Amino acid sequence: MPEFGDPEFLTRETTMNTTIQPSIDSPIRIRSGPGLIDRAALRLGSALTEWAEHAESRRTERIARRRLRSEHAQELIRWRAEREREQTRIDSSLLFRNLQ
Repeated sequence: MPEFGDPEFLTRETTMNTTIQPSIDSPIRIRSGPGLIDRAALRLGSALTEWAEHAESRRTERIARRRLRSEHAQELIRWRAEREREQTRIDSSLLFRNLQ
């Protein structure tokens, strides 16, 4: 009998057994409901879907909050600059009054 690596083994004509044999095992019983992993996967998928649906609204709200903080910061900068100018004006008038 030729070995597997032999060139004669590779050129030899063979036939494949394609007959279907009946199974002697008992038929597979299909569960009536989803198992633990299936339920966990369904919950995860549901949570991800819900998260994705609300992601755009959360992003819009986050941008609006950021814009309000920026506006507030600009207003605070203007207020401090105005207060500093006013303080400088008051200090100048006091200095001028003291010099007289």
